[in-house]
Amino acid sequence: MKARRFILPLFSLFLFPSCTTTPGTDPLSKAEDSQLFAFEAATSVGLLSALETAGATTSSFSIKRAVSDTLKQTILSYLPSIEATLKGENLLTESLVTESDRPEYEIKLDIRYTDINLEETAFTMYYNQTRILDDDDWEDRFDDEEEYRIDGIVLLDGNEYTIRGEKEKEEDEMELAFWCFLDEGSYVHVKQEKERDESEFEYEIYQGGRKVHAYSLEQEDGEVELKLLDRENHDYTEMKFVDFQKEGKYYILAKLDNDRLYFQKNDDGTYSEARI
Repeated sequence: MKARRFILPLFSLFLFPSCTTTPGTDPLSKAEDSQLFAFEAATSVGLLSALETAGATTSSFSIKRAVSDTLKQTILSYLPSIEATLKGENLLTESLVTESDRPEYEIKLDIRYTDINLEETAFTMYYNQTRILDDDDWEDRFDDEEEYRIDGIVLLDGNEYTIRGEKEKEEDEMELAFWCFLDEGSYVHVKQEKERDESEFEYEIYQGGRKVHAYSLEQEDGEVELKLLDRENHDYTEMKFVDFQKEGKYYILAKLDNDRLYFQKNDDGTYSEARI
């Protein structure tokens, strides 16, 4: 299996990607769900690729409590996601619903996204979507509660990954879970929750059946909270971010315990530490 370099997520929270359909394919209601699952797949495949190389996740997530160069580089790697979330932007380039050329799958998605090195990556996703109904759902099938399950595959760089997803929506609340498997014991689990003006985005990375890393992004009241957990190195870090403009420049402030770190967005789209 081809090993690829580790990619951190580069997407905003609950600001779902644009999705278009080709004539004769799924109606808009199903295309809307496709947007959500495309988002989950795009944010999972980069993390899953880390499990293809021994030790990749450990070296990528090693964090120290002090504000070291290692921690600063870790913060820099997350800033595209932080900025997108703070601004309410969507960095997923495109998800296109097309006619499936695999008879065992109903839906085909061609997905393009931008990784942390600002390089475009493309992959294809096939899946079937099933409405989940129990006895209560059948009696109240005309209410606002909806629950769906998907089963399928992702094709990326000649590799095939099994995927599974679940979506539950009721009024102004939504939960979405997604699994992308390297094998039975090594996979990425993504969970999204949204309620009113609050949203949370959680990742768990499993290797050999054991959770080795986890992190979450939470958005509330114009502030983003990032939590990182590295079980291999027994490290836990919690940070909060806000953004602001000064003299025509865009800045992000990272708050870690009693420390304050400022980062400036450069003209080429990269970030660097700044002194304010």
